[in-house]
Amino acid sequence: MSFLFGQQLIPSVFPTTSHILIHAPTVNTLMNNIALYSESYFPLSKLTTQFDDSGVYVFVEDPYGIEASLSSRDRIAYFRWLTEYVFTSVISLVNWRADTQLPWSVMVDWLCPPWQEHYQMYWEKVNFNQPMIALHLPKQYLDVTLKDSSSTLFKSRR
Repeated sequence: MSFLFGQQLIPSVFPTTSHILIHAPTVNTLMNNIALYSESYFPLSKLTTQFDDSGVYVFVEDPYGIEASLSSRDRIAYFRWLTEYVFTSVISLVNWRADTQLPWSVMVDWLCPPWQEHYQMYWEKVNFNQPMIALHLPKQYLDVTLKDSSSTLFKSRR
């Protein structure tokens, strides 16, 4: 359910932030804006992006401490669902706007589940049992120009 929900999230009922994302001129601009407006789309989390020589990393944070109020078992299930939903949204949006399947890689700290085909279908490359949870896109794809974007709508909504 988290994958399906994430795949259909953007564009949404938020016209201003949707235009900022949909009409971003490049993947780099889109990634910056999705982090900047992440709380509009993901109200229970905050996205942060970190750019380095290899590309961009996207991290999911719990800014309100919701996880701390849950039992250990519920905390794991909650954050896993939230991560699946958020990462699927980002991947789906960027791939849609780039009009191609970009080479995303995902690192998660949980073990590979029996239903791993869901991860491969929506995320493609997944590394389970890692020390952190992150979404990564290589640097050479950040300058990809997004087709059919309107600089006028982008600037007016910004």
